[in-house]
Amino acid sequence: MKKLRSHLTYANVMSSLAIFLLLGGAGAIAAKKTQKIGTTQIKASAVTTAKIKNGAVDNAKLKDGSVSTGKLLDGSVTGGKLADGSVSTGKLVGDAVTGDKVNEASLGEVPSATSANPVAFAHVQSNGVVDAANSKGVTSVNVTKGGTGIYCISPASFSPRGAQATPQVGGAASAQVGIGGSCFGSAIQVTTLNAAGTAADSGFFVELYR
Repeated sequence: MKKLRSHLTYANVMSSLAIFLLLGGAGAIAAKKTQKIGTTQIKASAVTTAKIKNGAVDNAKLKDGSVSTGKLLDGSVTGGKLADGSVSTGKLVGDAVTGDKVNEASLGEVPSATSANPVAFAHVQSNGVVDAANSKGVTSVNVTKGGTGIYCISPASFSPRGAQATPQVGGAASAQVGIGGSCFGSAIQVTTLNAAGTAADSGFFVELYR
């Protein structure tokens, strides 16, 4: 013990204390380095877009309702991203589906008391020639003149059960529709009349029902 005391000097004690503190400090630093970074260590707005790895944020990490309409890029939702049957009638804006978007073959009969269905229509000019661009199921071959202001219409694909005719703008004052009359068999007869009620040649529009 006396030998030990004889070797204890101020310098020896201070150097030993310094080594102890140094080793203890290094251990503390090492311990701090092993600690994980938690939510409280992240400063607000510290994680920017550039720091997020591509594909790191998946569907499971998105909060329900977090992606609003304003966050969707225009044109980003394509047809391939819509599930079959996902767009219901209630999701369509009024008048969104126009005539040229409808497959006519997919339409059933128009409900009526007699189950009539307009399957053909035509714009017939005053000389009996059919305007093909505004007609369906009726051609000029199906229309004959039965006299002044009298037009006989006989579609090739079916026998009409009825029809409705309307004079074209600037034409006759009225149009009458009948079956037979001056026309043969089941042909539809359309008679165009002037303001005095006399038959006169005039263009008209007609719808045929089966």
